[in-house]
Amino acid sequence: MTLRFSVLAPLLLAAPLAAGPRADARPLFERAVATFHTGDVRAARTQIAAAVVADPAWPLALAMQGRIALATRDGALAEAKLRAAWQKGYPQQNLRHLFAHAFLLQGRVDAALTEAAFADIPPRYAAYAARMRAAAQGERGDRAAAAVELGRAARLAPNDANVWTDIARLRLSGGDVGGALDAADRALALSAANADALVLSGTLVRQRYGFAAALPWFDRALAIEPGHLAALLERAATLGELGRARDMLAATRAVLAAAPNNPQALYMQAVLAARARDWVTARSLLYRIGDRLGDLPGARLLHASIELAQGNAEQAITQLKLLVAAQPDNVKARRLYGRALWQSGDDRGAVLILTPIADRPDADSYVLTVIGRANERLGDRARAAGYLDPASEASNAAATLRGCCAPSRSRTDPASSRRLARRNAPISRSAVASPNSRLAARRYASAA
Repeated sequence: MTLRFSVLAPLLLAAPLAAGPRADARPLFERAVATFHTGDVRAARTQIAAAVVADPAWPLALAMQGRIALATRDGALAEAKLRAAWQKGYPQQNLRHLFAHAFLLQGRVDAALTEAAFADIPPRYAAYAARMRAAAQGERGDRAAAAVELGRAARLAPNDANVWTDIARLRLSGGDVGGALDAADRALALSAANADALVLSGTLVRQRYGFAAALPWFDRALAIEPGHLAALLERAATLGELGRARDMLAATRAVLAAAPNNPQALYMQAVLAARARDWVTARSLLYRIGDRLGDLPGARLLHASIELAQGNAEQAITQLKLLVAAQPDNVKARRLYGRALWQSGDDRGAVLILTPIADRPDADSYVLTVIGRANERLGDRARAAGYLDPASEASNAAATLRGCCAPSRSRTDPASSRRLARRNAPISRSAVASPNSRLAARRYASAA
C-alpha cells in the first residue's frame, strides 16, 4: 500500500539555531515559500535555489529545498538537502518527520519507521510523523498497524484534511469503498481546496463513473496547485485511457517540468511512442527509467512488446517468462508470451502457454489463430481446426459489429458527477469484497 502526502500544507519549520541569513537571501527565500504554497513547485524550486546560492550556509533555505524535493517525490535529493540543513545548525528533531518522508520515497521503509518514531519529535509535527509511520506499516503490508497510526494522527489533528485523505486511501486499499468515500468527503469538508483529497475523489469517480467524469477533479486540483504531481500523473493517465494521445503527451511534459526524469511520466511517454510504433524512442525512454518502477507489470509487458516488434523474440520471452510466472492470470502477458514463443519456433511452448486462455469462452480470434497455427506446425491438424475455425467466425463477427457500439464520452464537472452518484441506487457494502467491484458502494454523497 502506498500513501501519498501533501507537503504543500503548512508544516511549521522552527527557526534554526544558526545565525540569520544574508540580507539578499531572505527576500528570495520568502518569495520561494510564497510560490511553493501557491502550488507552483517548478518556480519555487528555482527561487529557493537562488536563495541558497545567495547564502549557502543558511539552514532554513536548505530545509526548504528539502521540502520542495519532497513535493516532486525526489527522496534522495530531499534527504541530501535536509541533511545539509541539519549540518548547518537546523534542529534535527524538527526534521525527523521530513527525513521519514524522504526515506519512504526511496523505499527505505525501516529507516522511515525508525526516524518517525523518535520521542523528541515536537508535538506540532506529531501527526505528520504518525502518517509517516502509517505509510511505512502499509508498505510492510501491515494494514492493522497502519490503521492504528492513522487513528493516532486523527486524534492529534482531527481537522487535518491530509490525515483523512490518508485514511481514505488506506480504507480503499483494503476494499472498504464506503469507508473511503466517508473519509474523502470528510477531507473535502475540512478543506475543499485540498488537492490531495480532490485527486483521491477523482480516482474514486473514475473507477465508478468512467474516465471522462474524473478529469474535472484532477483539473480542479491543478487549478489549486498547478504543480501537484499526483494530479498531473492521474490526469495524464486518464487522458491516455480516453484516447487523447496529444493531450496525454502534453500532460506528461507538464509532469516532467515539475519533476524532471519522473519515471511514471517517462513510462507513459514510452507507451505513447509504442502505440505510434516508434520503437526506438519507446526503448530509449524505458532505459531512462531503469529499475525505478521496480517490477511494474505494465513496464515489463511494454518492454517485451517493443522487443517483439523489433524482432527480438528471445529478449521478449525473457521478460514475459518472469511476468507470467508472477501473474499466471495476466491474459495480456500470456497472449504476448504465446506469440513470442510461436515466433521463435517453440510451438509446443506456445500451445502450453496459450491453452488456458484459448479454451476460455471469451478467447479472442488472435489467440485462437496463434494456437491453431502452432498446432498446425506440430502436425495436429484436427486440433488446429478446432481453434482456427472459431477464430475465423470471431473475426467475421467482429467485422460486422465494428463501430456500431462506440461508447459516448461526456464531460462531467465534479458537482454533476456527485449528483449522478446520488441518483444511483445504493449498493450494499458486501459487494466490495470482489476486486472487480471495488467501487460498488453506496451513493457518492455531498458535493465537494
